[in-house]
Amino acid sequence: MAHCAALLDALNEERNDRLQHFVEWSPDRRRVTLTFYPFMGLWAHKFMRFSKDLNPDDPMLYRLPDEWLPGDLLAPARYILTETINFRLNNHVHPCLYPDSRGLYFKTDSLLSGLYVSLALEALGKGEQRALCKREGCGNHFTIEHGSQKYCSERCNKRAYEQRKRDKSSVTV
Repeated sequence: MAHCAALLDALNEERNDRLQHFVEWSPDRRRVTLTFYPFMGLWAHKFMRFSKDLNPDDPMLYRLPDEWLPGDLLAPARYILTETINFRLNNHVHPCLYPDSRGLYFKTDSLLSGLYVSLALEALGKGEQRALCKREGCGNHFTIEHGSQKYCSERCNKRAYEQRKRDKSSVTV
């Protein structure tokens, strides 16, 4: 679970230095190896290799998807994330509609399955939107309640406003 969350963060921030732990292109950019950590509950890695040139003698080599551009880390990393989440949700989550409800609900068989549902929704952009407070010196993460929200609280908003006023008055003096 922690590796999926780290991968999602790296994807959202487009951090190539972190994505390279999961995606490795060959020097000629014709092959890519994807690493899943840990896979199927084991503390072992699962590798998948994709290539433009298929070899009939290598049944573990998959065709490189056309939409994966040579050297791109984002698309292959998204593939790792979706495959891992799909594997973890399979036979553990059941979507339900209840009478008089207006939404889709998910019944899970364990807390871990519920966490993977939350991760899947976050990966789709349907989870809570979180941000880092913009006030210098705060550093709190918060759930965004409206599109233009920059500060974690009304107090931080007021402090940032007062700081901007002080900065502006010191410049004009």
